[in-house]
Amino acid sequence: MASSGAARRLLRRIDVQGKGSIREIVRCAWRDWNEDNASRLAASLAYYTALSLAPMVVLGVVLLKSTFALRALERAALDVERALGREAIDDARFGLRSLCSRDASHLDPPELVAATIESVAENLSDSFVAPLFYYALFGIPGAMAYRSVNTLDAMIGYHGR
Repeated sequence: MASSGAARRLLRRIDVQGKGSIREIVRCAWRDWNEDNASRLAASLAYYTALSLAPMVVLGVVLLKSTFALRALERAALDVERALGREAIDDARFGLRSLCSRDASHLDPPELVAATIESVAENLSDSFVAPLFYYALFGIPGAMAYRSVNTLDAMIGYHGR
């Protein structure tokens, strides 16, 4: 092991030099340590930094991704579009319920299309643009806090309406 070799060399210098000063002993130890271990220490620090950083980056990506709801939004809008394509107005009205909380029972096809577009735009803002905005301002905690408050508002804020 290189560090034990450095210690042996240091002890030999002390024996050869007799009564070496503390300054000389520290200087020799530092020089030997630098020669033997500096590159290994740098490589170890880089390795452990990468190892400790990689899981944090992955966790950050997973948490940020969880604030987005693009697939569900697309799926809901396509369900309404397909129902309107089949001229199944009741199915389109039912599908609109997953995009918004408005009463769609009296909407005709053009109004269903308009309601779908409006809801997709609003939900895109709520489920993608705003989390990115809060991520840019406050990082992962900001995006998570925004989505939590936004979800609670949708669940509790409209309760009973």
